[in-house]
Amino acid sequence: MDRTEPLLLIDRDSRRRAAITHTCAGRGLHVEPFEDIGELARRWPDAGVILAHDDGTVIADLVATMTASGAWLPLVAFDEHPLPQRIVAAVLGGAVDYVAWPFEPDDLAEALRGAQGRAQSMGSMRLREAMARSRVDK
Repeated sequence: MDRTEPLLLIDRDSRRRAAITHTCAGRGLHVEPFEDIGELARRWPDAGVILAHDDGTVIADLVATMTASGAWLPLVAFDEHPLPQRIVAAVLGGAVDYVAWPFEPDDLAEALRGAQGRAQSMGSMRLREAMARSRVDK
């Protein structure tokens, strides 16, 4: 991950959010922690990778927010004990990767690099999809 781009962390659990922020800062990553999507949406960044705790709804809500705004950022989901079906649902729903917390530093770094690599093509595809849906709705 480009060290100038922030890691946008969304997690309702303040203790886990603090622990993740500390872990990532120790790896030289700039982390911007948010409690929820609304807090992030109020000051949506131009760049970065979103790391979101998968609570069952956040992935779909983030993808809907990005689709409506036309501002796509790569999304990596995480959970403490992810179930295979939850991982599949998140990736099919728009996440570009999924990691388990607590993160192994190399696993997180690899997920973030991969997210950036897929961001360009995934973002273009999602924006085209949103535009097509908008035309169908009209």
